[in-house]
Amino acid sequence: MDPVIIENIFENLAVGLLVIDPRGEIILANSAASAILGRPGQVLAGKGWADLFLCEENDSFTQVIVDVIWEERLNLRRTVPYVRADGGVLQLSIATSYIRRDEKLAGIVVLLHDVTELHALHLQEKKILEDRNRLQMERTESLNKLAMAVAHQLRNPTTAIGGFAALMLKKAEPGSLQAEYLQQILNSTRRLENLVRSVHDYASLPPVSLRRVPVDVLRESMRRRVMEKSAECSREVELTIHADSLEVEMDPDLLAEALGEVLDNAVESVNPGGGRIEIDLVRQGEMLVVAIRDNGGGIAERDLPYVFDPFFTTKAVGVGMGLCRARRIIAEHGGSLEVESTLGTGTRVVVRIPGRTAAFLTTKGECRYGDLG
Repeated sequence: MDPVIIENIFENLAVGLLVIDPRGEIILANSAASAILGRPGQVLAGKGWADLFLCEENDSFTQVIVDVIWEERLNLRRTVPYVRADGGVLQLSIATSYIRRDEKLAGIVVLLHDVTELHALHLQEKKILEDRNRLQMERTESLNKLAMAVAHQLRNPTTAIGGFAALMLKKAEPGSLQAEYLQQILNSTRRLENLVRSVHDYASLPPVSLRRVPVDVLRESMRRRVMEKSAECSREVELTIHADSLEVEMDPDLLAEALGEVLDNAVESVNPGGGRIEIDLVRQGEMLVVAIRDNGGGIAERDLPYVFDPFFTTKAVGVGMGLCRARRIIAEHGGSLEVESTLGTGTRVVVRIPGRTAAFLTTKGECRYGDLG
C-alpha cells in the first residue's frame, strides 16, 4: 500500500495511536495522541515513555505500558486518569496490542480514547442513584419506626382485651349468648394480635447478610417447606424441583423465608385431593431465576394488582403480609418478584436475582419427591 495512504489513515484516526518499541521508546504518534496527551508530535517521537510520563500523578497511566512490556500482557484494556502538563485531568481508555516480527516482539500499539465526559456522566449518574437510594432508605426507616411504634401501642391494649375476654368466657354459661359474644371478642383480638405480630416482623426485618451458599441448600429448604405445609394442610402434593448446580451469594435464611411464603400459598391453593408444584432454580443469562408453578385455583384478575399490598388477603384466616414481606426480602437481594396467575388454572411466581450475586457451575439436576401429603 502507498505509504502516503498509510500516513493519512494514521493521522486521521479519531483516537490517539502510539507505537512503542520493546525498550519503551515512542516510534510513532498521531495527531490525536498528541492532542490528548497535550504534547506536540515532535516531542513524543523518539522519546522514552518513562522520560515523558513517569511521575507520581500518572502512576496508573505509566503502569499500563510497564505491564505490557515486562509481563507481555496481550489486549490489555484499562481506564485510567491522566494529568496533562497544563494541569488538566483526563480519563483515558487505553487498549494495547502487539506487533511481532520473526516471533519476536517488535513493538506495542497503544490506542488512547478520551472518555472524560463519559466518565463524568457516569459519576453524576452514580451520585443520583446513591442519593435516590439514600432517600429511599430514609423513607423505609421512617416507615419502619412508625410501624414499630403502632405495633407497640396496639399490643398492650389488645393483650388486655383478649386476656379479660378469656377470663370472662371461663365464667360464662356454655352456649349462652354472653359466651358467644365473648368468643367473638376473643377471636377478633387474636386476629388483631396476629396482625400486630406481622407488622412487627415486617418492620424488624434484619439486614441481608450475603454469603456464598450452594443452591442445594435453598432447594432442600424449599422441599422441606412444601412437605411441612402439605402435612399441615392435609394436601397431597407432587413436588418436582429442577436445579442447576451453582453457588449464590445470598442470605439463605431470609431468602428461604421469602420463597417459603410463596410455597405456602402454592400448597394452600392446590386441590386437597392432590396437586402439583414445580420449581426451577436455573441460570438465565446473568440471572438466577427461581420459578414456582402450581396447578391450584389461581388468583382472580381483579385481585392480581393488589397481591403485594400489606394486609391484602383473600383467605378466610390470614393477615396478608406474606408476599409483601417476601418481595421486600428479594428486593434487598437486588432482585424482583413477579406473579402470573389464571383463575382455575394455577399460579406462576418468578424470582430473579442479578448475576452479580451469582457464581454459576455447569451441571444440572432434577429431583422428584412424589406425594408429600
